[in-house]
Amino acid sequence: MMIGIQQPARQHKEDSRGSVGCLVSLDLSNTQRQLVMAQLYSSTWDLQGCPVLTQVLVVAGQLPAATSAYITACCCHAGDYDYGQVLDLSFMFYEAQRSGKLPKSNRIKWRGDSGIDHAYNGRDVTGGWYDAGDNVKFNLPMAWSAGVLAWSIVDFAKGYQAAGELATALDNLKWVTDYFIKCVGDGTEVVVQVGNGNQDHAVWGRPEDIVGPVPAYAVTRDRPGSDAVGAMGAALAAAAVAFKGVNDAYSAQLTDAATKAYNFASTYLGKYSDSVSDAANFYRSSNSKDDVAFNALWLYEATGKDAYKQAGYDWYMKHYKDEDGPGVWDNFDWDSNSWGAVILLNRYYPNDALLQSRISGFIKSWTQGSNWVQFTPKGLAYSGPWGSLRHVGNALFLMKAYLAGAQKVPANVQNSIDCAVKKQLGYILGDTGRSFVIGYGTNPPQRPHHRSSSCPPMGQACGWDYFNNPGPNPHTLYGAVVGGPGSSDDYVDARNDYIKNEVATDYNAGFTGALAAAAEGLQCKAGLSDGDSSNSTQTQSSTQAPEAELKTQSPESPQVSAAQPVPGIAQSTSTTAAAANTTAAADVPAVTAAPAPAAPTSKAPPAAAAAAAAAGHPAGAATTLEPSQKNSTTDATAEPAAAATQIPSP
Repeated sequence: MMIGIQQPARQHKEDSRGSVGCLVSLDLSNTQRQLVMAQLYSSTWDLQGCPVLTQVLVVAGQLPAATSAYITACCCHAGDYDYGQVLDLSFMFYEAQRSGKLPKSNRIKWRGDSGIDHAYNGRDVTGGWYDAGDNVKFNLPMAWSAGVLAWSIVDFAKGYQAAGELATALDNLKWVTDYFIKCVGDGTEVVVQVGNGNQDHAVWGRPEDIVGPVPAYAVTRDRPGSDAVGAMGAALAAAAVAFKGVNDAYSAQLTDAATKAYNFASTYLGKYSDSVSDAANFYRSSNSKDDVAFNALWLYEATGKDAYKQAGYDWYMKHYKDEDGPGVWDNFDWDSNSWGAVILLNRYYPNDALLQSRISGFIKSWTQGSNWVQFTPKGLAYSGPWGSLRHVGNALFLMKAYLAGAQKVPANVQNSIDCAVKKQLGYILGDTGRSFVIGYGTNPPQRPHHRSSSCPPMGQACGWDYFNNPGPNPHTLYGAVVGGPGSSDDYVDARNDYIKNEVATDYNAGFTGALAAAAEGLQCKAGLSDGDSSNSTQTQSSTQAPEAELKTQSPESPQVSAAQPVPGIAQSTSTTAAAANTTAAADVPAVTAAPAPAAPTSKAPPAAAAAAAAAGHPAGAATTLEPSQKNSTTDATAEPAAAATQIPSP
């Protein structure tokens, strides 16, 4: 449930060692705060001497004695960070990615209006985010990112509020959901991409300089895309929940658009990358029924209609059986809303052993390691080379979302998750001696693979010379998380390394949600076991690579009107969702827990052992400036996607 927006004043956002957040909470004058901060950030100051400093200031009569111990405990620990400040920076990155006519409140002064002529058959599709270091609007990863941000606002509103970032979060979310409403339209032709990836990647320049219209691509009943449309519907429905009590009229508008998206996605089954050939070169999808399930579950949250909850359950089970659910790797990302569906379903069906098994396997991977996740020498939970840090941020958010909605989680599991969040955020923010967040902390990246920030001020020409410039980007892309280091903590701040040094809206999504969760407080206690994090007997683990082939069976799913009660949705078996909530896994409709598949023989992370790396990005050295399959879940040498299967209207 959303809480009212009460934005506390935030001060001294330039902090990079985690001290400002606690100082603001103390009953100190601005002069006293500035005195402490001046000492903390002087060129000779070392945090090791922080307790001594506070005592000196108390003795000198410059600080009240009652606050000394608290300052020492709260502000004088290396590895403690001001999560609220990083949240603000992360939203500055999203604002730097905006397409369309920028508002008067625009904080990114080196950006201007762009893409103001974006249209599909005369329909306005301006707005949204440019995807990464390029100038294309890819709706599948954009929808996943917006859905995660909306979910984080729903679950961790108190964290956003404590950081003074709730209004900023909602404003950034609305920027992209306004765009999705335009893309969904009347629900018959849904726009899923604006811009051509191959054409865009042939140019190094800012979006403001693009002359003339760019192509826009839509999916239809004859060329379906239930994955992209379902993901958009999920983001719209989650945003509808986030805006309840804040802007109820807008929440209703979001729910209506989410319903149209669900009706399309659940009726016309197919992968959008089979319908849009350019998308297949960059964000090739490997499944779709998990996205439809996610859409249904968020519509249940938005409307309270039980039929959506049942539909979400049924669609997830169809995904599990038909799209190799057991082989979905332990990464929550744009190509795997499967994990999001599992976490939401566990809230409704806490006794479902299959769901419990999936969750416990995921938590164990990210807190202890597995065939999917291994730890680098410096402690990063590492699941593959391409965008290694985004997978970490996504996993941290998902585990905290599990805690936010689960029932009766053992104390050691909670502790393991909170300790993982603290440690992994610490790695990203600077515990190893460098930050991986641009514009924050010690030795942050200065040369991200990002077109507009690498260009000179507007009015000056930009081209490949600026790509090849060995110096820092002229503009600081505050808050962006770069791809991240390799398995040996290896990282070079080089603009031509799009594997480790590109940025993307999906790279920041889970990271932002994890920051909001951490802003509510972390309970990482010494002495609690970080051993087996399972909260049930583990009967299933994700240790099998996903199959490339999909079955084409399409379940029946009726049209649903936002203004009418949900019609009955066909169930897999006679067992109802309510019964599933109180019965053992053996009684789960149409699904029995499969035996754990054999683990891969390679001890390396599966992304390193296979050509499909990091849940969506091809592995291996690239010989071009940018990959031909930027986020593909298939081998870079895979055969072209087959033509989309036409599915008749029910």
